[in-house]
Amino acid sequence: MPGQAWSKIKSEAANGALLNNLRLSILGLDARFQVSSKFRNLGLTIRGFLESCDEKVKLSKTIKERLPGLIDKLQAFRKTQIGGIVFGVFGFWFVFSGFFFQVLSWAFPVYLLTNWIFPGTIQNYARGVSAQFAQEAQERVRRAQGGSPGFGNQDFGSPGTQGSARSSYRETGDSTIIDVDAKVVDEKK
Repeated sequence: MPGQAWSKIKSEAANGALLNNLRLSILGLDARFQVSSKFRNLGLTIRGFLESCDEKVKLSKTIKERLPGLIDKLQAFRKTQIGGIVFGVFGFWFVFSGFFFQVLSWAFPVYLLTNWIFPGTIQNYARGVSAQFAQEAQERVRRAQGGSPGFGNQDFGSPGTQGSARSSYRETGDSTIIDVDAKVVDEKK
């Protein structure tokens, strides 16, 4: 008898019926007790409270103003010999004292609550970092090209060649299209 029940559970799990039944049960409980709407309302209430506290204390404004300068000073100290030693000893202590795992045990719920209370915060941060990296990469490419703003000012070929180039530039929706037709003739014959 227990073997038959176990084989039935395995077959239901294999074809997805078990997960479907679980999903339907959760949806039924949610419809009956309105759990998701209560959690949504609780999240909005907590978010409003935190935003009003931040307006009174002005903590986020202070952090945005002072944190970059503090990080620069910390990085400058870390690059010195004594700073490297201090950071190495701190890192060793941080991992082997167990404090690292304490921080992880608090950080994981904070991460989940942040995403629940302030939806999109982590995604917006990732987009901002991605845009910053893209801007830095474009700046590096521009500097590598000698500061020219595009293909029109570049020299196609070596000093002994003669070239002509036609380029067109247009933007469509989400992407940029650069069309370049170049004809290079070598005069070293």
